[in-house]
Amino acid sequence: DMKVEADIYLSPERFAVAGGIIEKGTIAAMLFRVTGIVGGKPRIVLQHVNRLRDDMAPEWPRVEPYGGYRLEIEGTNPLKADFQIGMPGGEGSSFDEALAMTAARCVNAIEAVVQASPGFKTFFDLPPLTGKYTMHDL
Repeated sequence: DMKVEADIYLSPERFAVAGGIIEKGTIAAMLFRVTGIVGGKPRIVLQHVNRLRDDMAPEWPRVEPYGGYRLEIEGTNPLKADFQIGMPGGEGSSFDEALAMTAARCVNAIEAVVQASPGFKTFFDLPPLTGKYTMHDL
């Protein structure tokens, strides 16, 4: 099964971003979690944070200095690893690199889309784009 949760951070002031004006009291940051449940127990959690400005939702997790992805595995011999994006040698900014990663997911969906029946589809209609190995109830 899967559970989706979201938290929002409302802007304390009016400000401008490249896409337009963010009004005071509207959403300036969002954190969402997707929890994969196997055998009735949470087994994996994906958490994603978006901010329209670096000072929004300062208490939420972040990967310094430019943003990125964090992997945390709890248990015996826990593991925590940060994968920074926006670093020299990449696309030039964490935003550009995030767009490249999003585009990669679209490219990897081509085979599933081509093999689907005709008509409008959402990701719910296509097979999961997963790795070779998946989790099973132990």
